[in-house]
Amino acid sequence: MHLTVSRIEVQYLPVVFSNPLSFGSQKVESLDKLRIRMVLKDRLTGHVESGWGEVPLNYPWFWPQCSLKDPMPLMRDLVSQLTTLWTSIGRIVHPLVSGYDVQTQGLHPLYQQMKDGWGDFPFLAVQVLNSAFDIALYDGFAKHASLPVYDLFHQSLIPVALDSFFSSNKTVGSLMKDQDLDRMIRKNPSPHLGVWHMVGILDPLDPDGENSSLADWIIQGGVTRLKIKLSSQLAEDLDRVKRIYKISHPLGVEKYSFDYNGSQEDLKWIQPFLSDLKNSLPGLYERLCYIEQPICAGLTGNKEDVSRITEMKDLLVDEGAGNWEELYEYYQSGWSGVALKICKSQTSSLLMFALSRVLKKRVTVMDLTNPSLAHIAHAQLAAHMSDDSEIESNAIQYCPTASVAEAQVHPGLFSRSQGGIDISSLSGFGYGYRMDEIQYS
Repeated sequence: MHLTVSRIEVQYLPVVFSNPLSFGSQKVESLDKLRIRMVLKDRLTGHVESGWGEVPLNYPWFWPQCSLKDPMPLMRDLVSQLTTLWTSIGRIVHPLVSGYDVQTQGLHPLYQQMKDGWGDFPFLAVQVLNSAFDIALYDGFAKHASLPVYDLFHQSLIPVALDSFFSSNKTVGSLMKDQDLDRMIRKNPSPHLGVWHMVGILDPLDPDGENSSLADWIIQGGVTRLKIKLSSQLAEDLDRVKRIYKISHPLGVEKYSFDYNGSQEDLKWIQPFLSDLKNSLPGLYERLCYIEQPICAGLTGNKEDVSRITEMKDLLVDEGAGNWEELYEYYQSGWSGVALKICKSQTSSLLMFALSRVLKKRVTVMDLTNPSLAHIAHAQLAAHMSDDSEIESNAIQYCPTASVAEAQVHPGLFSRSQGGIDISSLSGFGYGYRMDEIQYS
């Protein structure tokens, strides 16, 4: 086998939100999703295979400081440069190897170029756009090998040892020596993934005559898990979670989590906040599973010892870590686990997952409001890596019309029943998209 990238096709597809989604001070009502078709060719046999990858370009999440009225021209320019980069990567011996090489060698020059032009441009933005290419590579390579993506990681298939991807840190490298990624990945996952329903800042809690209320969503989908978006107004947050608990718990919700999207500047507030919650609403406190990314990515406060906080509740890293090196810094400070996202790439997700498993940390899989093909790769990640076979899946809440074509082939994946989604329709090689059956207009 002598696989190379033959060509790459790029599409930008509009996604319109039926309900606005808030990220900090920004409100998302529409966005573009980036779809990549990567054509791989075996130079020995002439066989050609297409891999597909997709990511929503939700820049308020990956570039919250963006001051541009329309950042899409800049995003398109970066995608053009990524296309050039990926078409020149040479022979592909395994997607984990090629994906790692691109991330560690190819992305930083692009990032520096963007940062020189836009000082607040984050590396996370480069990672998100790159993820569509990375995902497409895994899909195409697995199809060429006649395997599902998550069967690609047996030691006999990867030409280098797992610890070689962690060699930049001697301590971590020694921890990963003789570890087997394939054995960490869940085999034969359950067809049912329990869904974390997101309660956004702008979501109506009570009936308003136009939108589904929180009770409507819970009853319709049998929801038993709520991920509550919170702000930096702690008193208001406490009142809000009380209202949500009062509505949701009598309807059968048993698990809760809080997500701050890095809105806080330090961690000093968490213990008093949790103590207030425990005293005023002990039922919710007992059912609170974790707090996700309470502080901004990159703050020095991330290095503070958080053991006293994690004695109360788990702290999970999300946008604060785009790779295993950054994640390891959090773990050294006592953080409890990670929120994996397919939009950080399949490659980064695999390595952060492996590190977390070896260190016995909590692993969850969170959403970037992934519609259509992006949701399929996202669901596969959760099925094979998340603790308790759970997933945050919220595209059905905010942009259901973006997945109409895919839902005809995978109805259970794009609807909820008994508190979860059904992934049993995902079959065949690659990510199981079944592209030949999806009818796009």
